[in-house]
Amino acid sequence: MIAEELKAAPFWIKTLDLSYNTLNFTTNPPDIAHSKHFVSEMCLFFDLTDLLNHLDMSGMNFDNKSLIKLCERMAVCPNLMAVHLNDYQLLDPRNDDLLREIFCIFKVEENESICRGKEVMKDLTNDKEIKEMLFENHKHDQEEEAEAPTE
Repeated sequence: MIAEELKAAPFWIKTLDLSYNTLNFTTNPPDIAHSKHFVSEMCLFFDLTDLLNHLDMSGMNFDNKSLIKLCERMAVCPNLMAVHLNDYQLLDPRNDDLLREIFCIFKVEENESICRGKEVMKDLTNDKEIKEMLFENHKHDQEEEAEAPTE
């Protein structure tokens, strides 16, 4: 298990990418127990590490309680400068409370940069809608060209 190995080496790891090693906190009891054990071992790793400065835990499917627990431990890592938590939909309005709690843990004030992040997400959504519309228009034009009589 990854967490067991990390627990044995907290003084040597500077950068850690665990992203998309998906855990399960909801459906299968053995998987749930394994996932909770992983969180517990990671908390111990964070308590012991001195050198960790970059961490990616994106897309690991943590439940909110586990994510908060991990963030509380990450926040006291002495040299941790970057934490990636992508694919938890933290900028989604329905997760505002979770985002605020994470900000509070890391002592980050919700300011214009976060509002800018939300605006970028909104722009990306608009870009996607525009691209989908352009694709549909292009597809429609191709269908019309295929149906047009040739001379």
